[in-house]
Amino acid sequence: MLPKHCTKNFTVSFPVEIGFVNIIIRDDKYFDIALRRYPMYTVMSHSCPHILIEKLQWYFKGEKVVWSLDETHERSLTDFQKKMFLALSDYAPYGTVITYGQLAGYLHSSPRGVATALKYNNLPIVLPCHRVVAKNGIGGFSAGLQWKRYLLQLEGVNI
Repeated sequence: MLPKHCTKNFTVSFPVEIGFVNIIIRDDKYFDIALRRYPMYTVMSHSCPHILIEKLQWYFKGEKVVWSLDETHERSLTDFQKKMFLALSDYAPYGTVITYGQLAGYLHSSPRGVATALKYNNLPIVLPCHRVVAKNGIGGFSAGLQWKRYLLQLEGVNI
């Protein structure tokens, strides 16, 4: 039997160098990921035998990880965010960045629309909003610029 926190629906936090990755899994899919300086849920005391948690742990160990929309809960991303996910997979894979304007061009949207959709992204890392930057700098990030810089450096991008 799986540990209680490793069932189809669970919440868990695990530490990384600059804080905690706080995760909600619903129906065996990513429902919410919050990057904070503190744990929001029970901190894992051992490895959780759940592939979605393991993928995030691999990512934070510096491994290149690829996610799919099938791993996201149907209510976690808007239709526009799902289009962004696909565009970022094609135009800003692991270790690269794209500007808000470039992404907006691929999506036939505006840079402001892209920025707003990213601001309300419930699945940072999986929907890699940290890879979207301003044309003249790093841009914003809902978890804070320290997290954005950390994630980009983890992927080998120096901004």
